[in-house]
Amino acid sequence: MTRNRHGRPRSWIYAGVFVAVFTLGGVGLIIGSAALFWTCLILLVVLLPVGKLIGVMDDTVMAPTDPEEPGHG
Repeated sequence: MTRNRHGRPRSWIYAGVFVAVFTLGGVGLIIGSAALFWTCLILLVVLLPVGKLIGVMDDTVMAPTDPEEPGHG
């Protein structure tokens, strides 16, 4: 468990890069750029084990357990 309830910065960076590559691959598909699409697809496949290495799934965001905290209604 991380001290930060919102995840580690490296996990956020990883997620941002993943979303950016995914979006760019979609743009490549829409505009008909096969090179851009396949490059992004290869990058996504490479990013999967990278996420495992940095432990991105170990950053669980815990819900507050204190009933007095905002959000418990």
